[in-house]
Amino acid sequence: MKLGKKWVVFVTAPDQITGEMWCSMLRASGVTCRLRDSNPSFIGPSLYPVRLMAPEEESDLALQILGNDINLGPQNASGAMQEREKRTVSENAPPIDQVDPI
Repeated sequence: MKLGKKWVVFVTAPDQITGEMWCSMLRASGVTCRLRDSNPSFIGPSLYPVRLMAPEEESDLALQILGNDINLGPQNASGAMQEREKRTVSENAPPIDQVDPI
């Protein structure tokens, strides 16, 4: 049995229309993207923030594309992505005994 891709929330858009535009931009760049709306609306577009999801292996590229194209900064990344970045930075940091003293 083959398991599917692991999807992660990588950024939150201010509303559904903005989220749809960002996903369209990402799809045009070859990144798989979908919205995860916590307040689905059957009347029309939601004015509430919506989360964008991508397969985990594409999430960094998605953030990079949004950062380059719409000046989206690290402060816009989801909490999970910020935590992952902190772990990556700390994992790549040299051991404390290899750091030059000031």
